[in-house]
Amino acid sequence: MSNMKIDGFEMCKAQNGQALEFQEGLNIVVFLDSLLERKSLRPLDCLLNWKEEFQMLGIPVVILSPERVNYMEDAVFQYGFDSQRACFKYWNVLKNKSVFGKEHEIIYASMLVFDGNTKIYQAQSISDSSLEKMLIYLSKIWAKKFQKKCEKKFDKR
Repeated sequence: MSNMKIDGFEMCKAQNGQALEFQEGLNIVVFLDSLLERKSLRPLDCLLNWKEEFQMLGIPVVILSPERVNYMEDAVFQYGFDSQRACFKYWNVLKNKSVFGKEHEIIYASMLVFDGNTKIYQAQSISDSSLEKMLIYLSKIWAKKFQKKCEKKFDKR
């Protein structure tokens, strides 16, 4: 598959420090406040629990945080970072939160789905129920694309 760029992610880097690129077609982008702090482990664990389903659909998941991490990547999950937080601002997932009277800017754990350069789905949280809804939505899109592909193949005969 060839790679493509999606608007709003120009400042994001892959783990290797190169510009982040996406596969053609469907892509899921996950925003997490941290991959090093305990508070982000619950949404990350939820994602990892659904790995088989993402793999069956052939949809890559790009997990973005502000810090660079060295997590094991594979055909399904890849990790990126934006220490300047430009993509988080662009996609409006930064929020101010007051902790003990002091304001902090945090990144809400959320997910976007793109078909090419077009955002087609957004989940404001990461939980088993939000992942289930998103995967059902994506499986319907996948089935339509598969049907069209088969119809084209049969039309050529």
